[in-house]
Amino acid sequence: MKVLVLIVAAFVAVNAQTAEQKEKVKHHVKLCSEKVGIPEDEGQNLVYKVITDNKESYQCFAKCFLEQSGFIDATGNFQRDVIFNKLSIALGGTEDAEVVTNLNELIDTCTKLTGSGECGTAFEVQNCYWRKIHGH
Repeated sequence: MKVLVLIVAAFVAVNAQTAEQKEKVKHHVKLCSEKVGIPEDEGQNLVYKVITDNKESYQCFAKCFLEQSGFIDATGNFQRDVIFNKLSIALGGTEDAEVVTNLNELIDTCTKLTGSGECGTAFEVQNCYWRKIHGH
């Protein structure tokens, strides 16, 4: 049931983004794509799915995107409160106790992961999030 709640919530969150949120994502994708040297359309394809190719540029794109989104601070630390607040807003608020519980578990599980360096860790965390959401 937990996975189903998160899958539905993620689908709603991705599809219910405001125009302002979509513009922010587009800006972050453009900035991060330029920073790591990949085409912008390639960067766009990395945002909402599990990334199976662990090229260094993709790993660093994930780090940049999470930084731009405020999920990681300037020193590479995950900002749990920011992640929770942004995701809970995207998922429709904190009225549903099951969504809150599942979101806390998701954040706790994924932000404990590590990879090779800061880029690798961001890559692992982003992929964990999408694996949990999509059940893969």
